[in-house]
Amino acid sequence: MEDISEFNPYFNKEAERNIVSLFFEDEYTYSDSLSFLVGLNYEKATATDAQYEPKISMVYQPDRNNIFKLLYAESHRNPSWMETFVGGNDARQGSLGFKPENVKAYEAAYIHKID
Repeated sequence: MEDISEFNPYFNKEAERNIVSLFFEDEYTYSDSLSFLVGLNYEKATATDAQYEPKISMVYQPDRNNIFKLLYAESHRNPSWMETFVGGNDARQGSLGFKPENVKAYEAAYIHKID
């Protein structure tokens, strides 16, 4: 077995990732059967632009056995450590140029409780 870490380093020794995340979420109850949830996520990671991600949902429960839900949310996935910082491996090369993957989600649901 041979140690190749000195002449073919696998990771960038200067590699560093810092992440700052802030979350805000609040629920508003309009009536006994209707409520809303709103939220905002903020994240800033090293070498990426700041991400602002809203979330809003509504729950309507006209009676004990029926529930209706609507949801809209945005999210992201930052590039992994390997996707960003791997070096010295001809099969896989990282890049500081990778950007987060962004997702927009829409959801509608109906729940019927059976007694």
